[in-house]
Amino acid sequence: MAQSPDKPSGIAWLPDSPDARELAELSSYSNDLTEADSALHAALEAGEGTPLWIPLTGFAVVAYMRAFGHSNVRPPLREAEVVPEEFAGLHEKIRKYRNTTVAHSQSELVRPMPIAYLDGEGRVCRVGDAVVSQHLPVQVARGFAGLIEAVQSTVETWADGIRSRLQEKYADASPEDIAGWAMPVVEARFAGEFSADSKRRPESTFTHYWSVEPLEE
Repeated sequence: MAQSPDKPSGIAWLPDSPDARELAELSSYSNDLTEADSALHAALEAGEGTPLWIPLTGFAVVAYMRAFGHSNVRPPLREAEVVPEEFAGLHEKIRKYRNTTVAHSQSELVRPMPIAYLDGEGRVCRVGDAVVSQHLPVQVARGFAGLIEAVQSTVETWADGIRSRLQEKYADASPEDIAGWAMPVVEARFAGEFSADSKRRPESTFTHYWSVEPLEE
């Protein structure tokens, strides 16, 4: 008796093809957008002014713009194809905020300054320094959440079309043929060997790094 498609009992890696490669790229974009969405909603839940606001909104901006930035392993998403017209201005604002403030420190939103502390007579008694900064306002963050959702929806629509084509293409593949398909290579190493200097390729080995605490004596 055939297995119900709603209850899979195994998994296989689809053979290489233009559709398979495109689906992998869309999955990569979707992962970036999901990370951005998760971080931004966590920030909104924590609230503006909390210690989590700046790091979470900053990560959301970086993760979102990864989908549109240069990469050596995939083309960027094109704004004209995925950003709705009503969000075009906000998308550009987020892009500039990422480039000038989050990824680099060159905008007037962050102002470092040398300062002098004065005594009761108005004379300099000590020299110091301070930094004042403007974070992403909550009103902008709420709009940003809508922008991420809109882009993610388009990416998922494209992916659904490719999934359907691939499912139809391989619907009649025999178990013997499927058993001959290549599977991804996964290896495990300790966290002390962690490295991020590799470049992703279709045939890349995925490495999981284990964090192991030393045994108590």
